[in-house]
Amino acid sequence: MNFESPASPIRRFLDRRFPETTSVLDPWRKALRNVKPHLPPDDPAGGPTPNAVLGHAINARVGWDFAPADRADVRAGGALLVGDGASAEVVDDVLARLAGPVPQHPYDAARLAWFAGLLDRAQRSQRWDEPWYEPILTAGTADELLLQVPNHWAADIVAVERAAARSLASLRLDELGEPIEPLAASVGTSFAGSDAVGGAEADLVVGGTVVDLKLTATTKTRLRDLHQVLALALLDGDDAHGLTHVGLAPVRFGVLVRWDLAELLAQLAGRPVDLAETRADLRTHLAA
Repeated sequence: MNFESPASPIRRFLDRRFPETTSVLDPWRKALRNVKPHLPPDDPAGGPTPNAVLGHAINARVGWDFAPADRADVRAGGALLVGDGASAEVVDDVLARLAGPVPQHPYDAARLAWFAGLLDRAQRSQRWDEPWYEPILTAGTADELLLQVPNHWAADIVAVERAAARSLASLRLDELGEPIEPLAASVGTSFAGSDAVGGAEADLVVGGTVVDLKLTATTKTRLRDLHQVLALALLDGDDAHGLTHVGLAPVRFGVLVRWDLAELLAQLAGRPVDLAETRADLRTHLAA
């Protein structure tokens, strides 16, 4: 889903239909005010910080609090690594653990999430020539593999997940503050219109809220980030997920910002908006 180019079909639709952007980011700016992000530590060996690897791992770990972490892209990445010589037994063991409950020991969960992120990244990039992948290709057992995750990076994953868990806890509650039972939740969620924009997925869909996990460590707020999660809600053309809210979660800040979907659309359009009609219009626009 291309939001970098103003000429992309999805950007043109949103810019034309929802031009009233004044103050729309104010809730996000307010939530970040005076909040310091949790930053990854310096590598004790003096090496570079693997921000992209950590980003995938944190995304996997935070999502695992809501749904199994053996998502389709993770499994596909595992198959790619097995095809290049990794032990099928080791990869299958890791995937089986990711399919189960979150381990009680937070560092065990973080190390598994590290490799879930790497497998997901391999599938998305179709590359695994970085040194981070070497343990997957050479480990003889899953336990041996997990020991290869440096403690300082595992600690970063643990710290960010804890902050994210506190901020995302509200997604489990209804408007009266009561737990939602059963809680509908999914990770890596596709929508009816996803294929029309290159297979766009949501990081999380929980209890009627579609959430984009942001790994940024800056307080800069961008309209295109809100546009992206709004577009995901509009791509749910058959209303399969019953979405009522959209959210951005800058997890290094431990913050969740939610907008009521109907109110947000009305604010951006400058008038009340029919959600079903807008979804149909977007579907027509993308098919043109």
